[in-house]
Parts: sequence; C-alpha cells; structure tokens
Amino acid sequence: MEKNNQKPRLALDFRPLQTGFRGHAHRGIGSYARHIIQLVQLHDNEFDIYYLIDPDLAIPFGIPESHTIKIFKSWKAQRTGGLDPLSRNFLRPLADHQIDLVHFMCHSDASIFLRTPYIVTLHDLIPQLHDSRKYSLRARVMRSLLFWLEGRILHRASRVITVSHHSASDLRAFYDIPSEIIDVTHLAPAITLERRPEPNLPCNNGLAGIAPYFLSVGGIDENKNTDRVIQAFADLRKDHPNIYFVIAGKSENTARYKQLDALIRQLGIENAVVFTGYIPEPKLQALYSGCIALVYPSLYEGFGLPVIEAMASGAAVITSQCGSLHEIANSAALYVDPLDFRSIRSAMEIVLINQSRRKELIKAGQSNATRFSWSETVSKTIISYRNAISARN
Repeated sequence: MEKNNQKPRLALDFRPLQTGFRGHAHRGIGSYARHIIQLVQLHDNEFDIYYLIDPDLAIPFGIPESHTIKIFKSWKAQRTGGLDPLSRNFLRPLADHQIDLVHFMCHSDASIFLRTPYIVTLHDLIPQLHDSRKYSLRARVMRSLLFWLEGRILHRASRVITVSHHSASDLRAFYDIPSEIIDVTHLAPAITLERRPEPNLPCNNGLAGIAPYFLSVGGIDENKNTDRVIQAFADLRKDHPNIYFVIAGKSENTARYKQLDALIRQLGIENAVVFTGYIPEPKLQALYSGCIALVYPSLYEGFGLPVIEAMASGAAVITSQCGSLHEIANSAALYVDPLDFRSIRSAMEIVLINQSRRKELIKAGQSNATRFSWSETVSKTIISYRNAISARN
C-alpha cells in the first residue's frame, strides 16, 4: 500500500474497545481508549489515522473500513483473551500499511517483536507492586517472565505515556525507564460537571428502593480494599440501620467476589449490600450524584478515575493517600488510613451526619474536577506523537 500524502500514518489500537479483548472494554482502559480515539480522530488533518482491530470481535462504533488493520490472535492470545507479548502477528500488517507510529492504549497489548515505532500507555503497576496473592513456583516464574517481557516492550517504546506523576515515578523505579521518554497525561471524567441526583435509582441491578447509600466503584480487586470498607460499613450500620452500601462495577463470580460475599454474610449485612455488576456511564453518573459519598480507600492506584468522576458528579469523596490518590484528589477529599477500618468508619459517619462538611467536600470536589479534561489529555498525547515521529526522522 503506497502512501498518497505526506501525513504520517498513525495506527491507534482499537481492540480495547472490542468486548472480549482482555476485558478492557468495561474497565478504565476501555474508557481511556474511547476518549483518546474519538478525540484524536479530530486531528486527521495532521495524521493519516488507521485502527488496529480484532476481526473476530464486534466493532462498537464506526471507523472507516479502508483504514482498519486486522490483527489476528496468535494461538496463545486465543487462550489468554488477547495477551501475547511474543506475538508476531503485528509485523506484516503494520509493514503492509507503512505505519509510522502505533499507539497501544495499554502497554501489555504490544509485542516485543514490533519493528514499527510505537508508543504505549502504562496505567499502573499493580501486578508488579501490589499483588499479595500467593502463587505456585511455576506461576511465580511465569509472572517474572511476563514482567521482563513487559519491561522490554517499555524500553523499546519511542515514548511511554502514563496517567499520573506517581505512576511515572513507579515506572522509573521498577523498570528504569528514562524520564526523558515519559509523558504524564492525566485522565478525566467522561461526565458533565453538574450534579443531577436521581432519588429513584434504576430498578435493574437490584437497586430499587436503595437509599441512603454509600458507593464503591472500580472493581473489587485486593488493592481496592473493599473488605475493610465492608467492615467499616457493617460497624457503622449498627448505629445507622437505614443505610446501604452499593458496589458498582464488574465483579463476576470470582474467588474475590466469593470471599467478600462470605464476609458480608458473616457480618449479617447481606440485605444492605448490593453488587450491581457493570453500570454504563449515564446510570453511573446517577449513582454518583445520589450517594452519601464515594468510599475509595484504595491501597494503590495509578490514577483513581472514580475519584474524579464522583467529584465531577457532585459526590463527596472518602479516599486514602496511597499511590496517585492525593495527587488526583488534592485537598478536596476526606482522607483515611486505609489499613484501619475504624478510620474509614469514622469518615463515613462524618459525611453521613455532618451535612455542612459533606457540602464542603462536594463543592471542593467539583472545583478540583475542573483541573482534568480530555481535551488537555489528548493535546498532550498529540505532542507525544509528534515527538516520537520527529525523533525517528
């Protein structure tokens, strides 16, 4: 395929938006990919834009067929849902389309054998730095190999985008990536900066008649610290028996879900806790707007998007100072010791009974959320593209 103009050819990895590709579509990576792709498309006067797709998966919104690049799964990727850092299936399609630069929305979606210059986005180092699960010897060896391969992918990248200064610091410390190729581009809320409480919550997902409620968003992985929030909620409910706890996000029937469900039953609060499963953004905004507070005392975050989404929606936020959270929440949140459920309980009770303090947090949060915008994120991303392309030339 010959180039018909002088614009550099930029390939955006569209696969994180395709349901079934590594579970990205309904997580933060999918939200990131959607905003980046939709806004970078507006720069087609500067770049000739192509899209990497998995031809076996549905495409959620329109992209020009003539500018798609089909990346077939390797046999290993078919077993892992898309993960294969040793895949060679990128080589011929990228070469045939004479791509000048590829942007992988998640660093682990790339391959160590790539020859085309590329940029990767690293969202966090949770598996490397904050995974307390016990693994067999074989699993530990495989994880070490995977981390080494990911390190090679990062070192071979033209530039590495990451979503917070804290993640950039982790990136330098763990993988020894030089500062001069790291670009920090904060994420941003997808929802409007307007509080729109809905007293009648959606009746699906088991939420009919659930109020007042505390809210947790973003999954139930160990770093989310959901077990301590459940303990705090159970203790608080002894004094305030009319409150509920809503856990929004994809949890599925995992071992972690079963562990939390057992804890909830042990504490006798199964009628006061609701797991919603995946919630689309319009309904998620209603959940944020109607809650007493978002309770997000995470043990580690690369960014912490629910914090900014909640603030933008007019919700008070309770969080920790771990990872990037203080960088993101600034002085607009109520901070707790994430390792002490009593600290979490105390903060929950403050926003429950002290309406003046809650209103202060809401006002400060809405102001803080205006620091983050997707237009600024994409502007910085475009600068990364330009720097990578100019360095090659």
